[in-house]
Amino acid sequence: MQTKYKKAAVISTGWLGDSIICTAAAAALKEEKGFEVDFFTKWPQLKSILDFDSRFNTILYNKSLLSRTQLSLKLLKYDLVVREPEGWSYIDPYTIEIRKTAGCLPISEFEIKAPFFNRDRSIKNNYLKVAISRDIYKKAYGRNIEALLSNLSNVYELYWVGLDATKSSLFGKKNSQQGRNNSLFKDAEIMLSCDFFFGPEGGLLYLAGGLGLRTAYLTEHIGHLKPFNKDGDCWKTIGNINLFPNGNHVALPPHCPNELVFEKISKEFPNQ
Repeated sequence: MQTKYKKAAVISTGWLGDSIICTAAAAALKEEKGFEVDFFTKWPQLKSILDFDSRFNTILYNKSLLSRTQLSLKLLKYDLVVREPEGWSYIDPYTIEIRKTAGCLPISEFEIKAPFFNRDRSIKNNYLKVAISRDIYKKAYGRNIEALLSNLSNVYELYWVGLDATKSSLFGKKNSQQGRNNSLFKDAEIMLSCDFFFGPEGGLLYLAGGLGLRTAYLTEHIGHLKPFNKDGDCWKTIGNINLFPNGNHVALPPHCPNELVFEKISKEFPNQ
């Protein structure tokens, strides 16, 4: 008699980073409970990466009435449906919260399976290579980004990842739709060819962390987030130092001067 596996659906409804984080629950349901898992996301640029993860099947949907109606009907066939919270509590790191919602172990670390990428960084150049997120411009919060990058370029080889700022979702619906169809496949390859990632808190930060890349990141954006739960604390739940406590990630003090940013990064990521 053929064994019938239970089926689970994990629905991510938030931003790009939220979708990346919600894969933690999809993977845990497969690994811990043996579910067949479908992971629903509205971010097409992630699919080319997540399709290589055999722990779950990635399915795209959009916010149109037709798509939402079709999704509601599809969900009737599942034994378990796990939805991203409408508002994160900020009591636990995001990954722990979504895993607990799925009834899985409260583990903060997660991994994006990427066997198709070349992870060999054993060949060292004179300068370390850093993947720089283009989000650094739209989340500058008054920081002189050009001056900071000029200093970094004297010490490291800089490689850009992510969308141009004018295609960001913060610059209007038209540009948001344009950017949604730009695959992050090449960006992930660039990240894994580099020695570390640098940028603001956001989706690319979590992509880098999930791929196993060490990161340094600006934290100004975290101070602008409002906890859904009055007892929540953004500083203890957001960012790679909270998701990967043993990963030696570097969270830079909010609104610290560029000189301190450069000093901290140079110390943590020295050229040999």
